[in-house]
Amino acid sequence: GSLLKFGGDALLLVFTGTDHPIQACSAAVEMQAVLREARSYETSAGRLHLKMSVGLHSGTVHLFRVGDSHKELILTGPAASMTTEMEETAVAGEILISSATKAALPTGSAKREKGDGWLLNWRKARIECCGWSPRIALESKAIAAGMPIALREFLSHGAAEPEHHIATVGFIKFTGIDALMAEAGPGGAAAALDELVRGVQEAADEEGVTFLASDIDQDGGKIILVAGVPSVQEDDEGRVLRAARRIADRSGPLQLRIGINRGHVFVGEVGTEFRATYTIMGDTVNLAARLMATASPGEIYASPAALDNSSTLFEATPLEPFHVKGKEHPVQAYAVGTETGPRPSDRGGALPFAGRAEELARMREIIDDLYAGRGHAVAIVGE
Repeated sequence: GSLLKFGGDALLLVFTGTDHPIQACSAAVEMQAVLREARSYETSAGRLHLKMSVGLHSGTVHLFRVGDSHKELILTGPAASMTTEMEETAVAGEILISSATKAALPTGSAKREKGDGWLLNWRKARIECCGWSPRIALESKAIAAGMPIALREFLSHGAAEPEHHIATVGFIKFTGIDALMAEAGPGGAAAALDELVRGVQEAADEEGVTFLASDIDQDGGKIILVAGVPSVQEDDEGRVLRAARRIADRSGPLQLRIGINRGHVFVGEVGTEFRATYTIMGDTVNLAARLMATASPGEIYASPAALDNSSTLFEATPLEPFHVKGKEHPVQAYAVGTETGPRPSDRGGALPFAGRAEELARMREIIDDLYAGRGHAVAIVGE
């Protein structure tokens, strides 16, 4: 199997070849077994208690390579929608397969229905491990072409250390792909996706916002934007809000819903040496995704934390507090309208850097040491 997407706490895998349904189901069974073994691992936070649900579907998969400033790989269409439905219907510990996958497996592999799928009853893999395939050698330019601009230089220096950041996260959900595929075929869907991704890239690149990733979803997909990662800039909140407003204002055949939140995120590389991604995780990310899911078509929902810290003011309509998954109390959010101008500033003129005399003296000593050939590591942390 090939790992196409890291979706935060989700993985999107594709299996090809004559035995792909059996290979995919066998991999799912073995992944569940690995998670059960992980309960014995000791960590600084105690023992792990990880659970996983798996959804599988077999059929024609459509992959689109779209965009301008970088080429983004998007998997979407009816097969992606069915795969997402299977995973969302399954609960922790379950492997739910579609009728198409069930038909390709040995008789008796799945007897219990759940929703539109069937629960796989295997306890062991039904195929021998075939090992991994050698990676195709590619020039660095080809790899860079598929990497967002904001990440190219940063990741070219090697492995990224895990960090905690203050970041502003934007989730964009696009829908309408399945109907478009039925009416205009894959070519029509490709044109619409290319128009959308180019528009998102243009708005993100103009504001210095990172186009972090895209992910699978029913009848479309998701695009994740972030500011404050990998580097911090002035007015990261305003950058994401302004970019989102431009994206939402563009007309196109696909419906958009956008959610924006600001707060602490965990940043770093996830995966193995041979397949990893640079991603963000945490409650801030989850809430941005929940705001996106709650938003009406064409709407931008933002948290007070994002709006209050933006240097650009927007028309903002308060919403009735609503409950979202993972939150005990109702969430307050605002529907974001048009820009109304810059936020008034009460800052005075430029002031000298005050205090920190001891720290500054130590820094000067370190710089002197550097010229003398003695290196040091220094971390400066602050707003």
